[in-house]
Amino acid sequence: MIASGPLPNQLLRMLDAADFDLLRPHLIGSELVRETVLGEAGAALQHVYFPHAGTISKTVGLSEGQPIEMAMLGRGSMVGGGVALADGIATSDAVALITGTASMLGIATFQTIAASHDGRLRENLR
Repeated sequence: MIASGPLPNQLLRMLDAADFDLLRPHLIGSELVRETVLGEAGAALQHVYFPHAGTISKTVGLSEGQPIEMAMLGRGSMVGGGVALADGIATSDAVALITGTASMLGIATFQTIAASHDGRLRENLR
């Protein structure tokens, strides 16, 4: 569980108190060390990440095999949440590009919480 108080992740900060209280007990602080793989295209995700500091690079492989960066994500984002709300299979690679920190929670927990409460949290996180 993460400490209470303001969070640097802007997406979490934008949630109303009731929605955030659904997530709070399940969020775990995590260090994102440079080059740590957070997800691989075609593989089941294990966690959803809410970065506080650092940068996460999302890449896809071209047909010739070389990767191309499609997004760089930071504290205003969520990594893996959209995929978790679908089938849980990553559509791109996600790697810590710049060392930082994040709150994370298990994908199954995230899916259960997002599906509860008439889908309100699910809509707020889209």
